[in-house]
Amino acid sequence: MGGSTVKNLQKFGYEGQIFPVNPKYHEILGLKSYKSLADIPGELDLLVVAVPADNVLPVIHEAAEKRVKAAIIYTSGFAEIGEKGHQLQTELVRICEDNQIRLCGPNNMGVLSFRENVMVYTAHIPEDVKAGGLGFVGQSGSITMCALAAAYVRGIGCSYLITSGNEAMLETSDYIRFMLDDENTKVIGCFVEGFKNPDKFKEIADLALEKGKPIVILKVGRSA
Repeated sequence: MGGSTVKNLQKFGYEGQIFPVNPKYHEILGLKSYKSLADIPGELDLLVVAVPADNVLPVIHEAAEKRVKAAIIYTSGFAEIGEKGHQLQTELVRICEDNQIRLCGPNNMGVLSFRENVMVYTAHIPEDVKAGGLGFVGQSGSITMCALAAAYVRGIGCSYLITSGNEAMLETSDYIRFMLDDENTKVIGCFVEGFKNPDKFKEIADLALEKGKPIVILKVGRSA
């Protein structure tokens, strides 16, 4: 999953620096590989975590020491699997909150920013995908893949596509709020399994109404 993300960033011409971290290799996809976050020079805007669940907390502790600003965690095995995973996720959130790390996930597939070519995403992206006015947030990574494919075959361009996963910290309402202020996003689509904070969403929906930006939501899981 980490390698796929590096390939997507390279394929779409991401202009920032990319630092693969893997102690087993000196080079990955033509880029210098580092043994740890501490070995990387300078500040880091974003950490993408694609390691087994038991290794995530040590990596996030490293991120805290490195003062990483944000993290996307692909790894599953958290609150979605039961009590042990829930405890792991609670500790993950505590570390991120204590160190001002903005967390997307865990248990997701990444984030796409089409105009900036920031394709932090672990699945295939068509090479000729275009930017446009659709912003999309999906709690399900696989359904979000389907949404991207459906938009692509219809010639619909996207502004942002976000897989929110377990929403341990940032949630659907936060991503919608961001896109309400984005002049390139004209309509927002969502695939929602549940709202952590319904009152927060209602406030965001009222703001969307004021700004004249439609929100189209498919809410699942209301029956057996």
